[in-house]
Amino acid sequence: MSILRALRFPVLLVSLLVFGLIAAISGNYAGSALAQETSGTVRVAIVYSTAASDAASYAALLNANGFAAQTFAVEAPDLPQQPLQNPVYLPMLAGSGAGQAAQAQAVPDFSQFDLIVIAADTGADDQFSPEAGLVEAIQNSGLPVVGLGAGGYAFFGKIGLSVGYPNGAAISTTSVQVTDFGDSQPYYTTPNALASVGDEILQIFDAEQAGIAISLSERLPEGVRVASSAAGQYAIVKEGQRYLLWGFGASPDAMTDTGRALFVNSLQQQAAKLNVSLRGRAFTPGAGIEQALLDALASVDSLHALVQLDHLPTPEEEKALADAGITLLDFLNGTTYSATVNKSVDPQNSTVTTLVRWAGLFQPADKVDPKIVAGVFEDWADAGGDNVKLLVRFFEDVPTETAEAVLAKFAPSASVAHAEHTWAIELNKAQILNLAAEDAVQWIEEGPAPLRTFNDVTRNELNVDAVQSPTVSAGSIYYNGLDGSGVNVAIFDTGINTPTFSHPDFAGRLLRTFNDTNGHGSHVAGIVGASGAQSVANCPYGGGCTDFQMRGMAPAVGLAPYGGWNAGTMDDAVNNLGVEVSNHSYVMACGMYDNTAQNVDQLVRGQMTSGGNAIPAHTMVWAAANQGTGAQWCTTGTLPGGGADPTTGPRGYYSVLSPAKNQIVVGSLNPSSNFALRPSSSRGPTWDGRLKPDVMAIGCQQSTDNDSPGYRSSCGTSMASPSVAGIVALMTEQYHSTFGGRALPSTLKAILIQTARDLIHDPAQAGFAEYGWNDPDTGQPVIFHAGPDWSTGYGAVDAQAAVAGVRGGNFIEGTVSPADTVEEYTFTMPAGRTDVKFTLAWDDEPGNPALAITAAQLVNNLDLEVVDPNGTLWRPWVVPALPQSNNLAGGVADPIVRATHVLPAVRGVDNLNNVEQVTVNNPAGLPVGNWTIRVRASALPNNNPQRFSLAGDFRTLNIVEPQTGNVAEAGDPNNPNVILVVLEAVNAVTGLPGASTLQDAVPGDFTVTIDGQAASILNGLAVGDQYWLNVRPQSGVYAGGSKYDLEVQWTGFGNDSETRAVLFTEREVTDRAVVIDYSGSMSDYDKMGAAKNAGRLFVDQSLVGDRVAVVGFSTGTVTPYPLAEVSADPGQPELNAAKAAIDSFTPFDLTAIGQGLLAGQTEVTKAPADFSVADVIILLSDGMENVDPRYDTPAVKGVIEPTDTIVHTVAVGPSNAGMHALLADIADDNGGESYV
Repeated sequence: MSILRALRFPVLLVSLLVFGLIAAISGNYAGSALAQETSGTVRVAIVYSTAASDAASYAALLNANGFAAQTFAVEAPDLPQQPLQNPVYLPMLAGSGAGQAAQAQAVPDFSQFDLIVIAADTGADDQFSPEAGLVEAIQNSGLPVVGLGAGGYAFFGKIGLSVGYPNGAAISTTSVQVTDFGDSQPYYTTPNALASVGDEILQIFDAEQAGIAISLSERLPEGVRVASSAAGQYAIVKEGQRYLLWGFGASPDAMTDTGRALFVNSLQQQAAKLNVSLRGRAFTPGAGIEQALLDALASVDSLHALVQLDHLPTPEEEKALADAGITLLDFLNGTTYSATVNKSVDPQNSTVTTLVRWAGLFQPADKVDPKIVAGVFEDWADAGGDNVKLLVRFFEDVPTETAEAVLAKFAPSASVAHAEHTWAIELNKAQILNLAAEDAVQWIEEGPAPLRTFNDVTRNELNVDAVQSPTVSAGSIYYNGLDGSGVNVAIFDTGINTPTFSHPDFAGRLLRTFNDTNGHGSHVAGIVGASGAQSVANCPYGGGCTDFQMRGMAPAVGLAPYGGWNAGTMDDAVNNLGVEVSNHSYVMACGMYDNTAQNVDQLVRGQMTSGGNAIPAHTMVWAAANQGTGAQWCTTGTLPGGGADPTTGPRGYYSVLSPAKNQIVVGSLNPSSNFALRPSSSRGPTWDGRLKPDVMAIGCQQSTDNDSPGYRSSCGTSMASPSVAGIVALMTEQYHSTFGGRALPSTLKAILIQTARDLIHDPAQAGFAEYGWNDPDTGQPVIFHAGPDWSTGYGAVDAQAAVAGVRGGNFIEGTVSPADTVEEYTFTMPAGRTDVKFTLAWDDEPGNPALAITAAQLVNNLDLEVVDPNGTLWRPWVVPALPQSNNLAGGVADPIVRATHVLPAVRGVDNLNNVEQVTVNNPAGLPVGNWTIRVRASALPNNNPQRFSLAGDFRTLNIVEPQTGNVAEAGDPNNPNVILVVLEAVNAVTGLPGASTLQDAVPGDFTVTIDGQAASILNGLAVGDQYWLNVRPQSGVYAGGSKYDLEVQWTGFGNDSETRAVLFTEREVTDRAVVIDYSGSMSDYDKMGAAKNAGRLFVDQSLVGDRVAVVGFSTGTVTPYPLAEVSADPGQPELNAAKAAIDSFTPFDLTAIGQGLLAGQTEVTKAPADFSVADVIILLSDGMENVDPRYDTPAVKGVIEPTDTIVHTVAVGPSNAGMHALLADIADDNGGESYV
């Protein structure tokens, strides 16, 4: 629930279409179908040749719908004449020439208009020649153009557009099909609701009409395919920002009500950039600099004003404007900015006349939250008497001393809050508009608001345990994986601990003191980073707890507790305490994008300062809110007895209370096998239509710290948010380890979303069961579909996949700028891939709270495009918009019909969000070859560069062995051998961070299946650029003598498979000697450590009945573990002893490889000679042979090669610090494999 987006999505159900549109559009066109305030309507010039009646019909239709249209006849002597047709239902309109045939003239003066319509009778095919200079005049006008039928087709062909001649074909039809609904949605919804999904058929003519359709296999850059007449044929299509082809020439009298509504919508979209949508009013200004502004400048040096440009300026044009006396400050919407206008500005200056369409003064009410203007205030804003608590923001170019002087006139006790441009004051209500009338003031709203908080299973379900990989023993815990060490997290909440009690779970890790007032803060902090030290002593279940069971997501993080935040506290946290992640489980704003949301976007982006100190970018995690079924906060009514009425605030859809752009917003799930949505979890979108929440986490049954020695369980998004903050801390720890330095917030966000598990609750699913509770808007249980959705965002976080994404460096960080608007990457798709996914995120420039609450707050508009080898362009997923109610008074249900409006995401151009995701799936296999990934800046209105983060399936996995022709022999299916699986990562795109893609991998990053059955991964090791896994198949599920398919999944990256690559036979016993070089050269480059790791890996492959030996060599040899049979003892004493022998070596002396091989041969051939099926030596060395006996001599090679002994070699260290070729020769001579 929220407020009607006045010009975006008024609700008019398809079933009521005819009834609603007849009154608004047909008949005598009485009244206006557009509910907008206008101080200047959109002025349309209709250029025609001889069909005056048709032109008049179009003019009358537009005038009746809020436009001001005028017709212009231009000479076209070479074109056939058309008879006049006077529509019987449409009277000719008098006044200003609208609807009347004008005298033929050369070239109209387009400077007095906002949009041009080219009539169908002005051209045919390649002939557009009504008058010399007309084409140039239209192009130079900079105005949006709508071309009708043959005339538009000829004109667009004349200027070389794809929507012009010769790229079309003649058609005849009564209907069109809704196309690319993600892109074209506004054409079907604004201002007239005509369609709610793609592929709908709309009848737009009463009888068949001739037209033109353009042949397009893909969308045009920055274009929109609005409607098709047949597959691949588009009758209504836009190219770039200016040009729209309406492929029909028939006049409005031949159209249905739907057709006329669609035409009005189409022109409204072309003129949309002229609308100024402020919080307090929406209007379309006339052209020129208002005289009131010029008069006001006569007595001052400069003023802040609204300035609407002809188009978004280039950096050079922005500078030229500043030189002419107009300095652009903040982008608002369309092409409108707030700006400083100097007294010296000359309205006749060529730069001004070329670039400035309109400029005018702010009205005082433009700068005040309309709720305040209406005299409505929150209870917490009461400051006694008639005074209220306010936040006052000044324009960014206003010096501090000027702001202080302004405030001194109204509120002497002002103090800075949130940011250096924003002050907290207490002011008499009667003085608010007087303060707003001060030129330096930009925005006034209530604030700062008080802290309004939202009220063990989690770790496992979010895959955190796999990341921590703990070993618990005798009251102690050791984390083999990550625990948040070296990362500091700020908890902005009610505090941690109390003045009389300090919880042992936080001992030694509190970076500052801020005492808890009600337990909420301690509980939130515990979810992030409790150690769980009191889990057994204070078990919340009355007993049965295990050691450290109640630990948090990142149990070694540093914790910095604060109350409410402002620029000063953030400066302290980030600059003084080194905080990189902060959690916020409380209200940011009551739905609208306000001053707090603006400051959050500044903070995440690293754009805020405090006392002159720049505050570096850091990741902020916010709870979505608990307004899913009833409003906890932002209510306007009370129940009997004084309690807040939960039906009077935002609830259901449009109920997210953290509406900024750059933070991570978290919704709440119940702990269950299918991640059920919690009824209380707030659902999106934000009031301007953006996708929030971003991700989901468990928000209930989380037993963690209380403000006492024990633990308690709570539910809500307050609990889900710190789960994600703790996971982000683990990702940050991994980033430190792999790359060093601080991660971009957008990078962590992109990876978190990229690796999230999509959540689906769709009636089309097998076994679907409705939730047992209803959404307050639809009156039905909530559903959500595949892909992003309003209820669960991009899905449930997966800590293991997210950390693996960081560790593997599967992301790109780049920058687009006005000088370089497109970054392009080539991705090589291997055979066998069936799906691919990419996620783009960027920390956008802050929006503006003065805009209409439904106006888009996106500033820098980036687009993600993926093109496959066949030329198909894949765009991101866009969730169809939901209708809104006017909810200013609160409690009004949004008119959402589940079956009609709660729909799956569609592909399209996203002009609202600063996160975009493209997925491509094909079970039959994706096209092999080069794919192109583009990040395109379609708008950088402030001419600032924009950094971005692109996470995706850039790296692919390849199984080196076993393969179809080189199988792994797993032995007896009832007692399988451990098999070695060797993997390599293929960098499918250049520019990825990290030198080696698998160096930091861990065994838990992989999943192995054999014939679809999960196999156990015993251990793993990075060997050069490869990764080796020791894998044990399940016993008793395979048949002897058969081969089975092998598949390996690399979490967060991709998978590979080999058909018939694992063979099961009878048990084959082997004798194996691990022969390790411990000569002096092994001390360089940690060769010794690498050799030991690989040696242990080979020992672990041994099974019961095998015999194992360990031999070491330098100048001479030692055998610290002679050949011994592996027993059935589950403690594996023989293998442990062999590995201990491996660990005993210390580099020393020279390198006699031959000596080591002979010693190994002695071990594997010990009596009885027929003990084993195979004798194997594993030689681990740098190959730097420098003392006899050498391998390539009769004394060594002549002894070993004639036998059946297999020799595998492992070359350690860089090739330039060893003799790897020798090792390869040894393996080749003796039937083995050589590994580097």
